[in-house]
Amino acid sequence: MQVRLGTRFLKKVISALEGVQQKAARFCSQNYDRYASVTDMIKDLGWATLETRRQSRLMLMYKLTTKVQ
Repeated sequence: MQVRLGTRFLKKVISALEGVQQKAARFCSQNYDRYASVTDMIKDLGWATLETRRQSRLMLMYKLTTKVQ
């Protein structure tokens, strides 16, 4: 049985996950200034963005399924 996720639902989940990552970055950086850049905090912490991680996993799955090395 294949489960299909709607685009709207998927966008909500991705947005929620990114919100969690942003809050975690603020917490780990101990910077709660509302005008501070969360993107810069994530870079300073050395964390990959969720988009980058998704793309890496997709490339890995493609390589595994097509047996490309």
